[in-house]
Amino acid sequence: AWLVLSLVVCTFASDWRLLSNGRTMYSEVSRGGYMDQPYCSVLTQKKLNSSALSRWLCVVTLNDSPEGHPGEHIAAFYSENQGVTWEGPVIIHPELLKGQIANSYSANIKAASDRVYVVSGGNLNNITHLPSGKVITRTDELGYFIYRYTDDGGATWSPELYNISTRQTAIDRNNSFDGKTSIFWNVDQFKVRDNSVYAMFTKINQYVQNPPEQGFVLHSPNAMTETDASKITWDFLPSGDDGPGCPVGFDPKSTVAEEWHVIPLHQSGGFYAIFRTNVGLLGATQTSDPTGKTGWLPSTYARFQQPPLPGTTANITTSLKNPRGPITLKRFSNGLYLLLWFNNGADSFQTAVSGSISSRNPYWLSSGMEVNGSIVFSQPEIVLYINGSHATGAFRIGYPDFIQDVDDSIWITETDKSTARVHRIDDALLFHLFGQFNVSEATSDDLLLSITSPADGSTATLPSNTWPSLSNQSAHNGFTIDLWISDAKPKQLFHSSDGINAITIKQGNDSSISLQATQGTVATTLTTDLACTKALAFAGQHYVAFTVDATARLVTVMVDGKLCDGSLVSTRGWGWLSDDQTKVQGGSTAVLGPDISLIRVYGRALYTSEVLGNFRAGV
Repeated sequence: AWLVLSLVVCTFASDWRLLSNGRTMYSEVSRGGYMDQPYCSVLTQKKLNSSALSRWLCVVTLNDSPEGHPGEHIAAFYSENQGVTWEGPVIIHPELLKGQIANSYSANIKAASDRVYVVSGGNLNNITHLPSGKVITRTDELGYFIYRYTDDGGATWSPELYNISTRQTAIDRNNSFDGKTSIFWNVDQFKVRDNSVYAMFTKINQYVQNPPEQGFVLHSPNAMTETDASKITWDFLPSGDDGPGCPVGFDPKSTVAEEWHVIPLHQSGGFYAIFRTNVGLLGATQTSDPTGKTGWLPSTYARFQQPPLPGTTANITTSLKNPRGPITLKRFSNGLYLLLWFNNGADSFQTAVSGSISSRNPYWLSSGMEVNGSIVFSQPEIVLYINGSHATGAFRIGYPDFIQDVDDSIWITETDKSTARVHRIDDALLFHLFGQFNVSEATSDDLLLSITSPADGSTATLPSNTWPSLSNQSAHNGFTIDLWISDAKPKQLFHSSDGINAITIKQGNDSSISLQATQGTVATTLTTDLACTKALAFAGQHYVAFTVDATARLVTVMVDGKLCDGSLVSTRGWGWLSDDQTKVQGGSTAVLGPDISLIRVYGRALYTSEVLGNFRAGV
């Protein structure tokens, strides 16, 4: 079984997943400004404090004005106490900032002796108008790749600024600037294999971020080892005139294919790439060519390890859903991967999941493993959130990175466009996620009730600690109820009430199963989505688990090993508790329905990975 990277247990007084509980790096809120893309390197040779574990060097894009306005620039921050305190900002290109030349969206290369190169975009020709003479609204995704380096952990930067000559391709030649300048941006981090570095960026045909779009890899074979920065060589992959584009079946003139992340694979020697779209799904492609120059397959979708549910085509229940929002994917020292993503199918930047709720809340985390020259992903866990629907459509958490420190702790960096934070991922969550691919045992942790084949209408006594208090802000405060059932006929499966509050699980005429939590006239209801409902209609035993995460105020449902995600019909398959709900509880007893082979009640919101283990363990 896969083990968590560190067995040192970290504890948190309140829910570490709550966004505001992170450690703040810097904020532009007081200036009404912009802050994005905090990407970091872990340094061990350039520490000022010899007793520190390491030095985190993070580079961000800053602006005292809104995103894309004049004054956008990259700056460095560094910390030697895992983000408790920070030094910075250190302006990396002061002469460009003085001239109001946009430089933004950087990525680090940690080379030998802890030298760090920072590669970003730079509008060196200061393009401010379209060929028609029309003034453009933002100038930060134009021009060239540029870089500087630091040999002292970010305190000072090389006097020389280096420019990377961009190879023009088909998508550039007829772009909005008639090929006279490149439209591009990078949100990837550099990955290393065999001392070569790779980061994948987006080339854009139509200003400012409009398709067609294609992914290309910026590659250097010697940046890790060359001590003369002027002798670093660069090339662009693939070697042909076109890079990978939007998923097959969609029109490249209207379908987004952007914010690419590339992984140089270590088992097969090829490459895997993942990207966001505007069709509610994460795109993906791969090549078995170890050089990355050729062989990129037509793009399809990122996919789960768990097989498809019966009654649906594979893509409906095996593809990962994501809005036009930022993700990140990285490999860790145990050979597995982590993917940070949104697990909903909204189709634009700020399109609401429902009503005015942001599609960029919460962040979910999946582990990944390499299989047959690709990467497959686990069912996701909630990892970062702000409470409920208080994240409106204007709220946009994102542009994250992962930090794996020398003590094997793993951290997430992120911004909400104005404030950057770092968050340590709880060891228990990592243990469950990295172990999910092999988990096959039912958990007994916090198990309060387990009844096999109860009689229809029978009553079960529930312990006094069954129901959560919403004032308890610890992680995983809540409950999980899971059932093995047969015979997809309408029925009540579980009902517990104290006369005012109630928890009810029912199966409907269409085989769907829903959980309803009521508090007087206030109610929260979550019903299995179309794909999960179709699976329940098939003859035989089926597994259903509802989890109420009371601290995060989220409700999820799993059917036969699939965390329901709305399939391709609904934007999402999970839900928020009603804003007006102050209690989520039933009574001291529960009435059980027919056709139940096994029912369990847990006094905690189980991890998705634990719920999947319960399913794989069987009845």
